Amino acid sequence: MAGAGRGLMLLLVLLLALPVVVMLAALEATPAVEYEGELTATEAERARQLLKAHDPRRLQAGEIRTITLTGQELNSLLRHGGARLLRGAVRLALEDGHILAVATATLPPNPLGRSLGRYLNLTARLDMTAGTPRLTAVHLGKVPVPAALANLLLKGGHHLLERHDAYRQALGAINGIRVVPGRLHVVYQWRPELVDQARAMGRDLLPAGEGRRLLAYHDRLVAATRGRTGRSMALGELLGPMFQLARNRSLGGNDPAVENRSALVVLALYIQGVDLPRLLGAGPLTRPTAVVPLLAGRQDLAQHFLISAGIAVAGGGGLADAVGLLKEVDDARHGSGFSFTDLAADRAGVRFAQQVTGPAAGEFQDRVASGLDGDQLLPDLTGLEEFLGEEAFRRRYEAVDSPAYRRVAEDIETRIGSLPLYR
Repeated sequence: MAGAGRGLMLLLVLLLALPVVVMLAALEATPAVEYEGELTATEAERARQLLKAHDPRRLQAGEIRTITLTGQELNSLLRHGGARLLRGAVRLALEDGHILAVATATLPPNPLGRSLGRYLNLTARLDMTAGTPRLTAVHLGKVPVPAALANLLLKGGHHLLERHDAYRQALGAINGIRVVPGRLHVVYQWRPELVDQARAMGRDLLPAGEGRRLLAYHDRLVAATRGRTGRSMALGELLGPMFQLARNRSLGGNDPAVENRSALVVLALYIQGVDLPRLLGAGPLTRPTAVVPLLAGRQDLAQHFLISAGIAVAGGGGLADAVGLLKEVDDARHGSGFSFTDLAADRAGVRFAQQVTGPAAGEFQDRVASGLDGDQLLPDLTGLEEFLGEEAFRRRYEAVDSPAYRRVAEDIETRIGSLPLYR
């Protein structure tokens, strides 16, 4: 009897240890997929076109639409999310009825990493021809995973996600998926309730305490703008009280970088007119007074600065650069014209965001909380051209990757870098 008990215990230990052993055996010294950087302006433009074409505000309930993504477009979107969700990268290849997925997760530095490697590489082949996705080949590193086990895990994950309304609604809206070489076609039927479900899911995905933290900065913004209806306000005056709160909360033991990020996100949403309490499902709360923030005496520069800073802390500096550049290219075609001054405000906003969330977040927090003037945030803009129409921009600079353009872009970086705030 005792022998049977020891045997059962040994079997249990082996079963518990097996996943660890497989994981260690799967670790490799090199990544199967390398992170290729943030979205380019061209990729951001394509994403904007897709969002515009499938804008929920333009769709009728029950309307059937097809969204088509090339492999390059799909990988561009996955590249941005993969770096944050996996600390690695993802790449898909679209074949005839199949999707080949390769993903790399980068593990934190550890003693075993020196001998076994730090990269967990996953390769999976997904058969889409039968209507229901089915894994036909899976490898963790060089370790093959039985297809039956992989599909059992896939099915289990599906059943687990089905507990969430947002997942069920989204899945129910999809009428069909077709994979052809180089393209993915998704046919869906629009359901208005998906917007509310997505918003609720976004709230659920917020880190613990994030909603309360954002609302704390919302309340500080309400106090900072009270009684100033329709009045202008230097951007430094707006940043000061927000970062005073960030400093106070950091002195209470919170991470300065996290506090600074929340302050910037709230300001970026405010300048775009977003009702934060409604977005968070917090019910009707007092909204901040509408004021006109100014940077270098201009409202547009303050908007560029704050929006780019907000995108940088929420989605990455490269994404903020791409969005800012895309905005200027679009203005050259249809709006007020390409503006290097706006681009300078975009880049200064990104640099500001990098500083307040970087290794010296606490020190930088103190400097902002004590009050800043506009010339501390933004360099001298003398000589930077603006209001360039598309034809004038092409005549002088050809394109956004030309030597002439790069010289101006490098000059802007040098000007920003010369400010004590960004050294």
